Amino acid sequence: MARKAFAVNDAVRERVRHLAGIGLRQDDIAKIIACSSKTLRKRCRDDLDRGVAEANATVSGYLFAAAKAVALNLISVGAAFGALVLVFQEGHGCRFLGVPEGTVGVFPIVPILAFAIVFGLSMDYEVFLVARVLEARRTGLCENEAITEALAKTAGLITSAAAIMIVVFTGFTLGDFLVIKMLGFTLAVAVLIDATLVRIVIGPALLALAGDWNWWPWGLAGANPIIEKPRQ
Repeated sequence: MARKAFAVNDAVRERVRHLAGIGLRQDDIAKIIACSSKTLRKRCRDDLDRGVAEANATVSGYLFAAAKAVALNLISVGAAFGALVLVFQEGHGCRFLGVPEGTVGVFPIVPILAFAIVFGLSMDYEVFLVARVLEARRTGLCENEAITEALAKTAGLITSAAAIMIVVFTGFTLGDFLVIKMLGFTLAVAVLIDATLVRIVIGPALLALAGDWNWWPWGLAGANPIIEKPRQ
């Protein structure tokens, strides 16, 4: 039986770009859209190349967005370290955590571990948000509209993930091992600050202020031309 002719339309081209953009190989894309790899390359070459270019731009990183993400991570970690010193070292409210008085100092391992763990967690939350903003920008939305849409899609996810981690880390403070108490308290405070004040308020505000600088130096690979118009 003769193979049915492979029809290429806008929907197929968009799907090819998307699949190439998320890193699928040409052979795998051909199987998904039901054609031979040779036919796919011949008829959708530009779309494959465009998808790969978008993926490379995203993987290579936007320097401004990356620098902002690191700065926001440092805000979360710094605030958590301040809370750690205030409660455990200075003794303000330490009785609520089962510590009779201030410890005068903190274990050196606590800031190190807390920084490593919080940095990884908060970077995940940043990627969730910025990736959705970039995705919305590539569809032709202006920066403010893209941020609004990204928040609508990711706020619940970030909040739910953070809530789970806060409950887990708070559980660390219920034991009798002081270093674990300190670590759990620091992590819980850091995630709370990061998922609420930083990622839902400060982060989007900085994205809106920076505008197209967020995507420097690669630009919006694959984005439609955007003309920002004031809302009626």
